[in-house]
Amino acid sequence: MICVSLFLSGFFIHGNTDLYVNLSGFLIIIGGTLGATFLSYNMKRIEILFKVLKTSYGQIPTGSIILQLCFMES
Repeated sequence: MICVSLFLSGFFIHGNTDLYVNLSGFLIIIGGTLGATFLSYNMKRIEILFKVLKTSYGQIPTGSIILQLCFMES
C-alpha cells in the first residue's frame, strides 16, 4: 500500500507520465525475456506452451483436449 501511495503521489506532483512509461525500456525487457526463453527451451516445449495458453484462454476445454495436452510431451 505504501508503494502505491508513493507512486501515485509522485505522479500527481510531477504530472509527467513519461517518467513512468518508457516504451524503449519495455521493448528491451520483452525482447530479452523472449530471447532467454528461446535459448533456454527447445522449440517443442515452447509450442506446447502456446497450445496450453490457447486452450486455457481460448475456449472451455473438454476432456479430450485435456488428455491430448497431458500426453503431448510423451
